[in-house]
Amino acid sequence: MAWSFLKGFARKRDRIVVIDLGSKVTKAVDMSRKGDTYSLNHFAMVDVPGENPIRYPDVLADHFRTVMNALGSKHKKICVAIGVADSLLRHAEMPVVPMHDMRSMLKFSSKNYLQQDLSDY
Repeated sequence: MAWSFLKGFARKRDRIVVIDLGSKVTKAVDMSRKGDTYSLNHFAMVDVPGENPIRYPDVLADHFRTVMNALGSKHKKICVAIGVADSLLRHAEMPVVPMHDMRSMLKFSSKNYLQQDLSDY
């Protein structure tokens, strides 16, 4: 059964930028689609700054800017891939509230909802 009101939401993207945050090297690709074919526009490999993984938002933002400059892309929307060791996935039942309120609930009282103190995340 086709729903006509969903047709506007099924718009496919013509271009995508993907960044893979590695432990020593960050890899990035810029791809575009024309019809059913894909083409690789640009790629870049940038060394991770310092010996420690990137942990602070301002350092990560500067690193993303460096990667995007090396890639030569002006897109604002990117897809980021991170490793399993650097990610945290937790199922939680949350009340139906706006996203901004949910973020502040998790920021200030994550122990109540996730049974784990995640104030630094």
